[in-house]
Amino acid sequence: MEHWGWHAAFGVCCAGMVLGIVNFCLMRRTLARIGSAPDDRPLHMGRAALVAVGAVALGAATMFVLQHEAIARGCVYAAAAAILAIFGWMLVRCEHAERAGLIAALILTAQVILFFVFYQQMSTSLTLFALRNVDPQFTLFGIALFRWSPAQFQALNPIWIMVLSPVLAVLYTSLARRGRDVPVAVKYALGFGVVAAGFFVFAASGRYAVEGRVSSWFMVAGYGLYSLGELLVSGLGLAMIARYVPARMSGFMMGAYFVATGVSQYLGSVVANFAQMPSGTLDPLTSLPLYTRLFTGLGWLASLGVLVAVLLLPIMNRLSREHHAKCGAQATREPRSESIQ
Repeated sequence: MEHWGWHAAFGVCCAGMVLGIVNFCLMRRTLARIGSAPDDRPLHMGRAALVAVGAVALGAATMFVLQHEAIARGCVYAAAAAILAIFGWMLVRCEHAERAGLIAALILTAQVILFFVFYQQMSTSLTLFALRNVDPQFTLFGIALFRWSPAQFQALNPIWIMVLSPVLAVLYTSLARRGRDVPVAVKYALGFGVVAAGFFVFAASGRYAVEGRVSSWFMVAGYGLYSLGELLVSGLGLAMIARYVPARMSGFMMGAYFVATGVSQYLGSVVANFAQMPSGTLDPLTSLPLYTRLFTGLGWLASLGVLVAVLLLPIMNRLSREHHAKCGAQATREPRSESIQ
């Protein structure tokens, strides 16, 4: 994008999506047995046409909303209220055996909302920090290897995700084999802990700044902790919905989960404004204390998330045991009722 502009950037994204669709078509036979019964039904052209028309209408409405800030802000607040109403409606309408799982999902979704406030900093305050206060020269043992552009620091997130994901997969598998599977609530608490450590790294970098600029190694380390927190919290979001929410509600609740993350990303952009630069000021010595103060505050906010998650562990353990006990009892009753029929 920096060299060829927005059109080229979106063109590359479009090409990636096309390749994904082509790959899905080629792997269709392999994926044929995966999924639910409706996946195997023939495509209903009338419904497909309605979906296409709805997508065009939604795209037009989105463009209109994005051009009117007040309407966009109102939509965010309305979405937040809708999420709470959805959960309330689910809790009222669900069966008694399903209530513990839904309450657990609500608590964990609230924690995910807090996490995405931190996640949004990657494309806002962290990128601006890289632009204004990070030395673009990447050196190893005093040898200059290359120069970063500010946007390239965001690539550290997917790089760390690819590095750390296999490690966590092996660790989780090993613990599960020994009967020591880590509960989702504990992973969330650990996730907030490493996110807090990541932001404290970003904040501490200011102490070692030279003329208002810090070493890019601080970004590498901070993004590593930040990405590990993402794997422990955000990476388990949909799995959490699948675990605690009944199958008949799962599709709807996954949609509500994504709306919740969208609301929290808006809140994250609001938080990033606390490091807003004075008009016309580009001096690194002026911007550095603004960002380190913001990152320190975010580190303490994530620490508060750890405390809340730890305090909620007894409740989450009780809800999880109750959910599994009732779901297990319900599963054992269903085959008997079928045999009687």
